[in-house]
Amino acid sequence: MKIKRFFAKDMRSAMTQVREAFGADAVIMSNKKVTGGVEVVAAMDYELEADGRSQYSELSRTNQSSFDASMSNNTILAAPKEDALEAAHLKKSSTPAVSSNKPQRQPVDDATVDSLKALLERQSQRLKREEAAELENKPSPLPGGEAPNKNLPAWAKSLERNTKSSRPPLKPVSEHGSAINETVTQDLGQMKAEMKSLRSLLTHQVNTLMQDQKQRENPLCCMLEKHLIESQFSDVIAARLSEMAARYEPEVMIDQLPKLLANMISIQRDDIVRQGGVVALVGPTGVGKTTTLAKLAARYAAQQGADKLGLITTDHYRIGAFEQLATYGRIMGCAVKKATNEKELEQALYQLRTRHLVLIDTAGMSQRNMQLSQQLDNLMANPNLPIRSYLVMSGVAQRQVAMDIVNKFQRIPLSGCILTKLDEAIDIGGVLSVLIEQDIGLSYVTNGQRVPEDLNLVDPDALAQKALEMILAQKPKEKSVHWSHNLVEEY
Repeated sequence: MKIKRFFAKDMRSAMTQVREAFGADAVIMSNKKVTGGVEVVAAMDYELEADGRSQYSELSRTNQSSFDASMSNNTILAAPKEDALEAAHLKKSSTPAVSSNKPQRQPVDDATVDSLKALLERQSQRLKREEAAELENKPSPLPGGEAPNKNLPAWAKSLERNTKSSRPPLKPVSEHGSAINETVTQDLGQMKAEMKSLRSLLTHQVNTLMQDQKQRENPLCCMLEKHLIESQFSDVIAARLSEMAARYEPEVMIDQLPKLLANMISIQRDDIVRQGGVVALVGPTGVGKTTTLAKLAARYAAQQGADKLGLITTDHYRIGAFEQLATYGRIMGCAVKKATNEKELEQALYQLRTRHLVLIDTAGMSQRNMQLSQQLDNLMANPNLPIRSYLVMSGVAQRQVAMDIVNKFQRIPLSGCILTKLDEAIDIGGVLSVLIEQDIGLSYVTNGQRVPEDLNLVDPDALAQKALEMILAQKPKEKSVHWSHNLVEEY
């Protein structure tokens, strides 16, 4: 590809220079007014396939028509200042506009966007063809391209060995041929690097053009998406929320946000205290698994009785882990067992088989700890054990950390999630984004250290209100039809 910048006193002269330099297949990437005339950036793909030239010529004719339109626009811009001021005054009086101190970008026509997309697609196809050709040129593992067959009987394997020994040895490649291959490999590597860089540049330009178009068509939606991202929501969730909110009138758009977000949160209706069974709490270190287990156990003992409750700990890494759980067991009057491997876990569950609810406290490990996989495998070693695993995750976790935790702990089937430390969290938009994107249902939330008071079933409306506190705080207390326009001006 060849890219060149042209300067001329007007658009007609610039078009003439482009045609003389690149011909009818030139692709215009940008054009703007500069001091003394206009500046046009054009590109020429000089490696077009023969069967595709007609399609690209048609695209060039489309670009030519867009040039003529741009030329006419520049002719209008070259009118006297008095006419321009009068036209601007008439436009302002006829259509309401949102005032903004920031300069607006010049709109880009659809033909330019289409040409960039077509150019990006051609570069991608050429890169795929080169990679396929490189794979075809790789030498086969055996002479003649034969693949080894491990399923051959013994007599056939001996025959194959004799056949290989009778073949003449391969001639070594000459130094001259080796140097040529090395040069070709270097050229291909350099070409791939250049095409990768060009692809990245074109992708960025296309995304910028599409974002500019979105800002022109719906600036309020773009403003809302920006504030959602600042509240730690992911780009995907922020875009979905802003698009749904844009269906409402600007005066009620912000009021509808909590309801829209609450509908996106998945709720796990599995009440552990009511349903019972064997439940294991898993999660990284320091998220409050043991305290959450004590809250669940205390609530169950108060409602159903301690004689129907059993506790098991598999944490033999932390000092005093069993003693802490045993203390809770003595206070509530329920049985407490310890298991260090899958065999002891099976024995403990057999001993507690008459209990309606058995809670398992697992060792807290970082999601990057190699021993985590072994612990999760031990927990699910026996498929006959009906263990339901709940991921305990802190509400103060950043979005990238929460995504890493979910990816590691999804090694085992997760029945739900318990969100802790909401009293310490400021922005929970990141954690909620991960749970929504991964479709993990929330069961309980905790907001303190009190046992069992600070344990509640999930209220999606309350979670949505907390996640959107920063955005809701920007809305004025008195309703005004102009408050949304003021936010757009800030944007």
